[in-house]
Amino acid sequence: MAKPVAHRASLQQPSGGAWALTNTYDNARRLANIAAPSGGYAYDYSGADRRVKDIYFPSGYSDVIGFDPVGRVSARDFMRNGNNVMERDYTYDLAGRRTAAQLDAGTPLPTDTTRRGR
Repeated sequence: MAKPVAHRASLQQPSGGAWALTNTYDNARRLANIAAPSGGYAYDYSGADRRVKDIYFPSGYSDVIGFDPVGRVSARDFMRNGNNVMERDYTYDLAGRRTAAQLDAGTPLPTDTTRRGR
């Protein structure tokens, strides 16, 4: 089995200081971790495919992503130290366009379709 690969990038900030990132990839060549001055970010995937199902932030927050049977994002839960902070649920029409998004207890959110007046 191949060993995970790490890549480094360095950027020059407008303030003059260098800002370095190290990206680490898993054996399937998917981004697994980012080491940044602000802390570490981690990614988990849904099975063997390339869909990200969890993103972990250095602040203790995480973004847990749920998918419907055809692979569309059906829910996103923002967690803080294992506690649900915000939940979004999505619905789609038969053409696969996102038609509704609800926040927590049913508060509707604008979607691309509603913003464009379709």
